[in-house]
Amino acid sequence: MSYGLLSAAFRPADEIRALRAVSRQRVMLLSYQSRHIQHMQTALAHMNIQLANVISDIVGETGQKIVRSIIAGERDPQTLANMKNFRIKASEEEIVKSLQCNWRQEHLFALKQTVALFDAYSEQLRQCDRQLEQMLGGLNKYDSGPVDSKERSRNKNAPQFDLRTYLVRMCGVDLTRIDAIEATTALKVISEAGPNQLRFSSVKHFTSWLGLCPGTKIWVERNYLESPELGLIVLLKRYE
Repeated sequence: MSYGLLSAAFRPADEIRALRAVSRQRVMLLSYQSRHIQHMQTALAHMNIQLANVISDIVGETGQKIVRSIIAGERDPQTLANMKNFRIKASEEEIVKSLQCNWRQEHLFALKQTVALFDAYSEQLRQCDRQLEQMLGGLNKYDSGPVDSKERSRNKNAPQFDLRTYLVRMCGVDLTRIDAIEATTALKVISEAGPNQLRFSSVKHFTSWLGLCPGTKIWVERNYLESPELGLIVLLKRYE
């Protein structure tokens, strides 16, 4: 440090760190909620309810209608199958076959609690979305919105507000125009690094900070064995 061999660590501005904290909180809540989706599927499987064979998403419209009706006391497979959305490819007969189960009380109890926990995390996620929308609104620097008004496909776990417009007004550019970059991906990068990457001297430094560069451990060990002096220099450069 005395000889200037160590560079300062990157630290975003205060408002970006606040945005990062809420964004990370939201990611954590999503991971916890996904566990309860698995628990929901497990409780159904224990009752021999094979909805996964006919419905791709148990927390979609049809899946939730059927699950919540089961919790409310509905036991007729035909009545439950009639709740299917027209987009479901499986026929009502196929859904009826998947609902031939044992209705054991202990598994119904577990299902009820799992759905309650799923709903609790859904409410916390809605609060996170409101907080993110408020924080992004305070970071708007540009008045223009997205150039095209075409509706982009939205990730089912995306925030429940127009995230793309807020990011454009914050950054001045539409990051979703980059291939394979959707609004949630752009939010993750912006909340970690902020909209201004001038603190990084090059693209290589930025991608290295993001952790996208491959490791050099094997290369260092091989060269260290061939030349200890070269290996030491590489190690020093790596930890600058």
